[in-house]
Amino acid sequence: MKISIERFDAWALSVWGDQEDFTPSRVAKIAGISKSSLFFNRRKGELEANVVLQLARGLNLNPLDEITKFDEFAFLEKRIEPSIVEVLSQVSPETLMEAILCRLNHEETMEPLEPTPITGGLKRWLDAVGMHGKYGELAKQLELSIGALSVKISENRLDLGQLATLCALGKLNGRFALVATGHLTWEEAGFSRAAREVALRESSGKVLVEALWSARSWLEKLLQVKDLERGVFKNFG
Repeated sequence: MKISIERFDAWALSVWGDQEDFTPSRVAKIAGISKSSLFFNRRKGELEANVVLQLARGLNLNPLDEITKFDEFAFLEKRIEPSIVEVLSQVSPETLMEAILCRLNHEETMEPLEPTPITGGLKRWLDAVGMHGKYGELAKQLELSIGALSVKISENRLDLGQLATLCALGKLNGRFALVATGHLTWEEAGFSRAAREVALRESSGKVLVEALWSARSWLEKLLQVKDLERGVFKNFG
């Protein structure tokens, strides 16, 4: 989703400290984006909505508070606590397996969790909330083929506008969608930074196994790799 230059500038000027210092070059520098990219899009008359998040951070403002000033993102104002299943969807299958093994061995020590967003985090989340196989209508609304949409989802590459459409269609937690794709941090979205650690610590073994099972495609790929490795060692010593 793109925001017109007029709307972007009106917002930016409202939060800019010294308005005489407000220039596209300064915006690019503070937002951490290239000048050429910013000037190119300004000539087209619109910017990606994500620039609002980037500039807000550069100005030490809360990016969630700033993006919700735009009507199309007002749905993010409502804070909905994610379920345990959603939180565990943002833990890699390797870490889930490690947590289960620690439980079985009565061990408490685990390696620090991987940073968010995790690889495949958006797809893992959508699978966890029952959206798997329901991409047809979303693809239609986004004017994408199902194949192209599946690739974008697998690679965490839906932009803010596409995520807004997804959440409206599936009645999903908008803030969590932005966390899963790395547009917001856990804290910026209003969630606990330690949400995943708490979920791993407090969930029953059954819940952890179910979370790992939901990532069975990863397990299948792992087994295929192990079979390949065994074949290589057997044939080549």
